Amino acid sequence: MKKALAIGNNTFREAVRKKTLNVLLIFALVIIVSSVFFTYLSPGEELKIIKDMGLGSIMFFGMLIAVFGASSLIPAEIENKTISTIITKPVRKAEFVLGKFLGAVIIIFITLVIMSIVFLSLVYLKEDRWDIEIIKALILTFFELVVVASITICVSTIASSLFNATFGIFMYIVGHLTPRLDHMIEHTESVAVKIIMTILKTILPNFENFNMRNNIVIGGHISDEYLFKVISYGLIYAFIMMLIAFLLFNEKEF
Repeated sequence: MKKALAIGNNTFREAVRKKTLNVLLIFALVIIVSSVFFTYLSPGEELKIIKDMGLGSIMFFGMLIAVFGASSLIPAEIENKTISTIITKPVRKAEFVLGKFLGAVIIIFITLVIMSIVFLSLVYLKEDRWDIEIIKALILTFFELVVVASITICVSTIASSLFNATFGIFMYIVGHLTPRLDHMIEHTESVAVKIIMTILKTILPNFENFNMRNNIVIGGHISDEYLFKVISYGLIYAFIMMLIAFLLFNEKEF
């Protein structure tokens, strides 16, 4: 575990120097802050606009940071031929993959904390209190991004950086459409189609479970029970993705 943590820490240090992630973070902060200026267009709706734009920006740019941050971590080591040196340290392949995943999680956590501090500060200036429901929504967003990173890391054990990034974004979009499969299953008569859709519903991540944006904008509540269930779901899904990643990477020869 110490070796995995060391790889994770080194991965984060390298990511900090990448312009792409820094640019994404800056864009996110600019949009979050700019939400204040849009409030002048809709008097009486200031807080809703800030919450909507803030959470939306954190979700979107957080996804891009998770995908682009994780997509090249393993392929870059393979392309630069540094993987052989690392594996023979000796560092086991599972420790290497886990370390890269932990590095991606650290990247997500730090960038999310920075965006959240700016966002929560804007809300505090309008409400004059810290909204615990928003904090819960941000916690769910963090675990959603962890799942996104785990999927991207898993695919990155066998594919190129470009494919990994594309696949990660695709899965994020599909994951938010997964709940619609219920409607499709109910309204289809073909047994074969129902079976296929049911399998897809089981395999694909349901990212709408993590999406509390609309609920927060209208002043809704997130129960502790729901928070626990969704976090558990995210951790289990990420764990399965990492197990698959270990198996796939273990088969590779360097």
